[in-house]
Amino acid sequence: MKNAMQRFFDFPESFHRYFQQLEQRFTDPREISFAPPQIPAAYKTSGSTDLSSVGAVLWDVYGTLCGVDLGDLEKTLEYNEHLLRAAGATMTEFSLTEPLMRLKPGQPGENTLRDLYLQLIDNSHLRSLADGIRYPEVLIEQIWLQILRECTDYGLQLPQNEPPLHTAYRCAWFFDRSLQHIYLYPHVGETLETLKKAGIIQGIISNAQFYTPLHLRRLLRGDRGRDDLELEDYFSEPAVLFSYELGFSKPNPEAFRRALAFLNQQGIAPEQVLFIGNDMLKDIWAATQCGLKTMLFAGDSRQTVLRDDEPLCRDLQPDAVVTDMNQIAELILEH
Repeated sequence: MKNAMQRFFDFPESFHRYFQQLEQRFTDPREISFAPPQIPAAYKTSGSTDLSSVGAVLWDVYGTLCGVDLGDLEKTLEYNEHLLRAAGATMTEFSLTEPLMRLKPGQPGENTLRDLYLQLIDNSHLRSLADGIRYPEVLIEQIWLQILRECTDYGLQLPQNEPPLHTAYRCAWFFDRSLQHIYLYPHVGETLETLKKAGIIQGIISNAQFYTPLHLRRLLRGDRGRDDLELEDYFSEPAVLFSYELGFSKPNPEAFRRALAFLNQQGIAPEQVLFIGNDMLKDIWAATQCGLKTMLFAGDSRQTVLRDDEPLCRDLQPDAVVTDMNQIAELILEH
């Protein structure tokens, strides 16, 4: 019988084999155990709020549990050189070169692919905004499905042994892994384990795509030395909310409200919930709007987003700031 968290991993076995093969191609064997050196962000705080009443911890993923070279999907769109390099690799991997050259004669295929990718994401956001969705999110596999359909009009032959959507999933995974490196921050597995043993309910609210939980499980398995580890070993399924499933992203506060509805059933009030993230707007401001306690993870200056020019964050202070995962359990459990 499948557990509820299986919704993140319910792909054909051939998919999982493909994902594993790509990881062998893209992954430095050292990345599971070692993250690049981190320099903590310079952030002044007036001190930490008493966190002894915390009964639940909700986590962000990118920049908090996992480090990534560029950031979440929204952030990666700002890196033109990286996008072109990933587009070129994906174009070669999936035989898109000739169709893209026919689509836009006289322009390098990777430029055409980048432009198409960005335009389709923008179109999706505009449609969602017109429907009244604040901070809309895309399904990245649907973006790639549209790209593949566009290319079939210019001669692309899709594999006969799988549905087009499956090919789109493979393209999306390959493109993301070509685009950036992902790794677990030091002491993440240890911290999750400590909080679990202390009876703290844990969940996730993160901007993400379908590959995010797959990466997180893979990295946690490597960190803890357990091939059978599942996300539900640490996280409560109703409190695991990824933007690609919701259709909207942080700082839309609705995801926090949904998690709080579940936690309320467990007898946990908003002021007993701690949200940990690296972004002052998407994480700290958004969680504060729903009455949660907040903690800024500032352990990596490259991925700590302070938003000094954002009016909503100008007078905002998190309840605590940490620069190392080991500090989190100490602050919550010290009393």
